[in-house]
Amino acid sequence: MKRNTIKTGVFYRLIDGEEVIRAIDEDKRTVALSFSSETPVERYFGREILGHKPEEVDLSFLASGRAPLLREHWRDEQTGVVESALIKGKRGQAVVRFGKSQRAEDEFSDVKDSIRSNVSVGYQIKKAVLIEKDEEKGNTYRVYWKPLEISIVSIPADDSVGIGRAEDGREFETEIEIAEGLDADFEECRSQFGLNNKPAKGERAMKKQGTEEKIETRGAAPAAPAAPAETEVDVDRIKADTRQEEQNRCADIMAIGESHGFRDQAVKAIGEGKSVEQFRAFVLDEMAKRGARPVEQPDPNIGLSGDEAKRFSFIRLIRALASPNDRQAQEAAGFEMECSRAVAKRMHREAKGAFIPMDVMLSGQRDLNTTDDAALVGTVHMASAFIDILRNKLVLRLAGARVLDGLVGNLAIPKRTSGASVYWVAEGITENPTQSEASYGTVGLTPKTVGTYSEITRQMLAQSSPAIEQLTRDDLAAAVALGIDLAGLHGTGLDNQPTGVAATSGIGSVVGGADGAAPTDSHIIDLETAVAIDNADLGALAYITNTKVRGKLKKTDIGTDTGIRVWDRVNTQYPLNGYRALVTNQVKSNLVKGGSGAVCSAIFYGNWNDLLIGMWGALDILVDPYTYSKSGGLLVRALQDVDIAVRHAESFSAMLDALTN
Repeated sequence: MKRNTIKTGVFYRLIDGEEVIRAIDEDKRTVALSFSSETPVERYFGREILGHKPEEVDLSFLASGRAPLLREHWRDEQTGVVESALIKGKRGQAVVRFGKSQRAEDEFSDVKDSIRSNVSVGYQIKKAVLIEKDEEKGNTYRVYWKPLEISIVSIPADDSVGIGRAEDGREFETEIEIAEGLDADFEECRSQFGLNNKPAKGERAMKKQGTEEKIETRGAAPAAPAAPAETEVDVDRIKADTRQEEQNRCADIMAIGESHGFRDQAVKAIGEGKSVEQFRAFVLDEMAKRGARPVEQPDPNIGLSGDEAKRFSFIRLIRALASPNDRQAQEAAGFEMECSRAVAKRMHREAKGAFIPMDVMLSGQRDLNTTDDAALVGTVHMASAFIDILRNKLVLRLAGARVLDGLVGNLAIPKRTSGASVYWVAEGITENPTQSEASYGTVGLTPKTVGTYSEITRQMLAQSSPAIEQLTRDDLAAAVALGIDLAGLHGTGLDNQPTGVAATSGIGSVVGGADGAAPTDSHIIDLETAVAIDNADLGALAYITNTKVRGKLKKTDIGTDTGIRVWDRVNTQYPLNGYRALVTNQVKSNLVKGGSGAVCSAIFYGNWNDLLIGMWGALDILVDPYTYSKSGGLLVRALQDVDIAVRHAESFSAMLDALTN
């Protein structure tokens, strides 16, 4: 065979087919997966086949126990380690183990829930053998290769093309061979691979003997995201990165401790291996007990001006996500995609689709300044913020629940658990009264992801009017609001759900009967009494129930033939015993009590100011380009990090066995 040598960078390939994730061991935090196959892939230089014979694949680094498990091929986003790797038939298989950092916890949780199930491998091409020449379909190369890392990735823009190069310019020596009997020369091969260069926007530059010439490439598809190379000799670099992360952890903990008078505790936390978030939560708890101001959180905004935030288009972004290979759609959404990348960098996490910046979520709270940039005014799509739309669609918010938006880290809200005692002092007594202090606790909020679907038709995507933009935002906000309302009322606290009012320990309970009972005026009064007896009947007092209960109470007399119904049809503003009552079918009507079957409904009452809804980061929009609704619409999934907490359980009561049949 003829041989020659060129320089190449790191390549990436998404594993195809079923059973990519083969087994998950939650106790050991390991996942068995496939990471490679011999499926031919169209590269810009031709068809590539990864060889899986013993002499074709070098597993020395991947099987060493030191190879990293990365997120989206980002070297500074290591979430675990590759414990073992082998070749079985024509597939590469590995066992990876996730770490215990918050980043790794989130990644492992998404893998367990099948939210992130795509696996990609980054590798060095050591030798490429030209085995078939075809001027129409492109040449076929069988590759000798060395895997460098495994990544859990989201849906790629195009997993079939592209070469990633190390940002610091490092390259590998790659041997080119031409199989015997083929009519080919090395200059052609060198041109196809692009010597010492990477493709960009349909062409690649090649320097040859001091001159530069342009060579057109097939496909003209966007290159895969660039990522630094990992090689066996980079073990020192990995160790250096690990040391740097540890130094950053220690420095951040000490900075928080010294800023708030907890230096000794900071030293102890460092020695115990506590994370920055764990130490911050400790400081928040201590500060709450002292009544001091909590530790400052970083600003979640990316710095958009008012005009820039208001001209951000959901429709353009969704078009680009739905058509990753449509250059026109990608260019039209360039501003939106750049904003998403800025959010990802600030949050140190990769979007499953694309992030909506907090600047856009809150843009309605800013005034439009037409003098700053008059040229942009004509492109402004809406003046109201997504957060404001979401709030208006949340029944819990309408009842009085407090929405805490723009959160970054875990949050601890102080609450008083007991008050100071009162003493009476006789006249002439000079001694001070017995000293007592109020005691304090905290209510914790930690991000949990709610995912909901919304349908957008192809006709809507073709529009660009402000009305369609507003409708799209309304639909997405409504979908997220339904999920939050359900969690706030019935969240179990299990399986990554928040703990809703019904599952909160210590709320007042009104029981209809062993098998449930039809709700009466007496039950309504008992719900109010359960809150009032704990001196909690203050604030935004209201009932929340479903349409079945409303219908039942409209037919139920407050006594016997009084002609007055429990649900007042005249005083519609305060229809239940003089209190507000909100209705949503997110209140369950399929609860079980005794032998009743799944027919019981819930009735909630309380001070809804004491229900806290925390919202983190930014809305994550993910378009499913392969699944369509029955009407042909595009399915858009909206993901939002949310948590819900009851500040005082005594502020709420519930009847969970109301029969409406």
